[in-house]
Amino acid sequence: MINKIIKPLCTAALPIVYMTYKAHHDTLDRRTIVDERLPDEFNGFRILFISDIHRRRIRKSTLIKAHSAIDAVVIGGDLTEKWVPVNRTRQNLKVLKNFDAPIYFVWGNNDYDAGQEKISSLLAEENVSILKEAKTTFSRNNSSLTLIGLDYREDEREGTGFALDDNQEGYIILTAHSPS
Repeated sequence: MINKIIKPLCTAALPIVYMTYKAHHDTLDRRTIVDERLPDEFNGFRILFISDIHRRRIRKSTLIKAHSAIDAVVIGGDLTEKWVPVNRTRQNLKVLKNFDAPIYFVWGNNDYDAGQEKISSLLAEENVSILKEAKTTFSRNNSSLTLIGLDYREDEREGTGFALDDNQEGYIILTAHSPS
C-alpha cells in the first residue's frame, strides 16, 4: 500500500526537482561565430545574449565567467514575468550593467504579462534601449554592424521587413523572442 503512494509521489517530484535545479544553476555558453561577411573591423566584437530570466536572480559569479570585454548586452525577451518584484528586475539590470556596455532589450511574451508601461519605465530609468521593431547601428571606421529587434508576436511574423526595406548596408544581426 505504501509503495502505491510513495512511487507516484517520487515520480511526480522528479520533474520539480529537475526544474528547481535548472533554475538555480546558470549556464554560460560561449559561441564564436565565423562569418566571412562580417567586416574586419568587427572581428572580436562580443555580444552577451541573455534571455528567459523570468523569476531568477542573475548571479555575478556566473557573469564573471564571461569575457570582461563585452561590446553589447542583448536581453532577448522574458527579462521578467507577472508577479516578479520590480526591485528584483532592477537588480538583474544592475548586474548586467557591470559590463559597462550598452544594453538592448527585445520584448518577450512574459514581459508583456508583467506590464508594458511598468517595464518600459524601468528600462528607461536604467538606460536600457528597447528594440521594438527598431534597430541600432555600431560603426567602426567605414563599416557598420546593425542590431535589429523584432517585437514578440504569437502569430507568424508577417510585415517584419521594416528594418530591412531601406537597403541597409553593413552586417545585420536580427533578434526576436520565440518561446518555442
